[in-house]
Amino acid sequence: MLWQFRAVTAFVAALMAMEANADDSIRIDRLESICLVTSDDHDASRRFERCEKLIAHVRGKLKVGDIHGIRACIPEKVSLVYLVIVGMAWLEKNPTHSDEEAHVSLARAYSQRWPCT
Repeated sequence: MLWQFRAVTAFVAALMAMEANADDSIRIDRLESICLVTSDDHDASRRFERCEKLIAHVRGKLKVGDIHGIRACIPEKVSLVYLVIVGMAWLEKNPTHSDEEAHVSLARAYSQRWPCT
């Protein structure tokens, strides 16, 4: 009975860790599909919500530390929509490998725009 409890506990912990890292696991090749939407797209709202969640996650991580050694000091007054614009514009000018994790590329974009001095 104890081994079943431990197995269930380990499974729940693994699920929680996967959920906590879900934003980190979006690859750069998917970022454009969730962040660049149009008003006539029937699924735009849901996808853009995911984009904003990712951007907020990246912003939060950068506020308290770094992402893979990359730091950025984003001002509090900068909106999530503006962060999307900055991130997507940087990616257009600086193409990265499609397997790279989106949060790393976004951290690079933000560190270039708002370096910590």
